[in-house]
Amino acid sequence: MMTTPRLLPLLAAGALLVLATATSVRAQTPAAPDNQQVRVQITEIGCLRTLLLLEENALDLEDLISQQLTDKDFRVFPAAQSLTGKVTTEEMRAAGEKANADLIVYARATDRLKNQSGDWLLYEAEATVQIYSRVSGELLVTKLVTVDGKRTTDKVNAQRTARRAAITEATQQAVERSLAKAHKILVHEAVIVNVFSDSALLAMMEYIGRMEGVYHVRRLDFDRKTNEAHLEIIGTPRSETFWRAYLEKMPKTKVNVQVTANGTIHNKYPSWFQQPVQN
Repeated sequence: MMTTPRLLPLLAAGALLVLATATSVRAQTPAAPDNQQVRVQITEIGCLRTLLLLEENALDLEDLISQQLTDKDFRVFPAAQSLTGKVTTEEMRAAGEKANADLIVYARATDRLKNQSGDWLLYEAEATVQIYSRVSGELLVTKLVTVDGKRTTDKVNAQRTARRAAITEATQQAVERSLAKAHKILVHEAVIVNVFSDSALLAMMEYIGRMEGVYHVRRLDFDRKTNEAHLEIIGTPRSETFWRAYLEKMPKTKVNVQVTANGTIHNKYPSWFQQPVQN
């Protein structure tokens, strides 16, 4: 089909309109500079968020278990989930994903009359505590403990002292055995300023995810109006020097890293966890 001379001005005008529209769209989309200036504020929040899964027969022991975990600086969800029957690792994983927990602690406790002398009663209790890490996907520890309570003429008190003693011992041993793995994981939050697109944020998340000692990077929020992103980073505790040295090597980016350490957390680490002094 041949173009008549009368149509040429119309086609030329249409081409100019398309070009002007494309130029207008590009002008409305700010482009990130080659050497993007990025400021990253990293805060050490605490250790893993812990969800309690308790059998119905252990619900009265929730406060006791929570106290032992918080004493070791685990962040415990304010309310435990109750269930009936023994739990599987798949059920623990599913509960952790639903609640967005990093660590799941399952506990159950039963008691029975061990012996009786006149009005004096002695009960023994059996407690099971399991700790599952959703971060690593492994069952860290299973601990079963049987402990005697106090001999007393009060049946309720005899049962209670046995159950509390058993769950205390089982929780303590389970936590101590899992500390070497679970307590070395710290949750950080990073606020990143001057992120111009989802692809730029994804590239930064992938870069941080390759950092040694980082297990998981999750996007919490991204405000496209302020170009500010909020990330959660789960990994081993790292010093301010490590974070800055690694992020400042990010290609095509000039990074200014500020780190807020949580001194309270480090003060609660057991002595064996402290980093050895380099000679």
